[in-house]
Amino acid sequence: MVLWVLAILSTIAISFSYMTRLEAGASYNAKELQKAAFLAEAGINKAIVELFYRKKFPHEEESWPVNGSVRQVDFGDKGVIKIKIFPERAKVDLNKANELILRGLFDAVEVDPDIQDIIIDSIQDWKDEDDLVRLNGAEDEYYMSLDNPYNTKNAPFDTIEELLLVKGITEDIFYGSQDRRGVKDFLTVYSYSDKIYINAAEREVLMALPNMTGEAVDRIVEYRENLEFGSDSELKSVIPDFYAAIKPFITTKDGGMYSIDSLGTIRGFKGTYGITAVIQAHTNDYKFHYYKTPAKLNLTE
Repeated sequence: MVLWVLAILSTIAISFSYMTRLEAGASYNAKELQKAAFLAEAGINKAIVELFYRKKFPHEEESWPVNGSVRQVDFGDKGVIKIKIFPERAKVDLNKANELILRGLFDAVEVDPDIQDIIIDSIQDWKDEDDLVRLNGAEDEYYMSLDNPYNTKNAPFDTIEELLLVKGITEDIFYGSQDRRGVKDFLTVYSYSDKIYINAAEREVLMALPNMTGEAVDRIVEYRENLEFGSDSELKSVIPDFYAAIKPFITTKDGGMYSIDSLGTIRGFKGTYGITAVIQAHTNDYKFHYYKTPAKLNLTE
């Protein structure tokens, strides 16, 4: 009896010790993750302050660039914040972009031309107010025939994720793969413009412009490594043979709408905490248009 009692008590003690260790570990992880969240929130506020400074002193060397480059704020042994600011106008606006630009973007991310026809027409059918079906598009009749039926929106996109509901769009096209980036990285609904900000647009977006070639894109990217295009004439001097074709679709003004990615990391803790926001920044105030926390981020310098 004594041996059985000792065995039972030993089992209880070991189980209690194990549970205590698990709970202590969970509490530690929760505490460190919360610290990382506070750093990420601080990163969003830091980015907003830097945008204010840039608007007041646009030509100062201390002004942070808004071209998607990653800046790091170090807190010594406590942690680090990685921050990326990117103008929404440097992306293709899903609601405002010309069909020619949309087709160019899907071509740049290597979507099959036959699928492009379906996607472009279906996007237009999704956001227009009528029930007329374009040649390769889709309206209620198609969407209501799906296993999980739903109606066509017949209104502008509210988020780019909504594109996954549109005929022809697959997760591979939207999210990309290990070898190819998805269209989600180059689309926005917060630009509110049909023009593309030439100083920050990524290669895929530049390739979406009419008649653009890899060599012309290289010239633009090389110029931007040292200077920003301040006027159309500067861009014309860099790509004179292509300027006329892209002029209606580009701008040298960033539009004041910015996406901010902030990633907080605590020293000695494996986990990170990310926040993504879209803000409209003026000289002295700002407005949030989108805020996601936590957000899955992978910021590399």
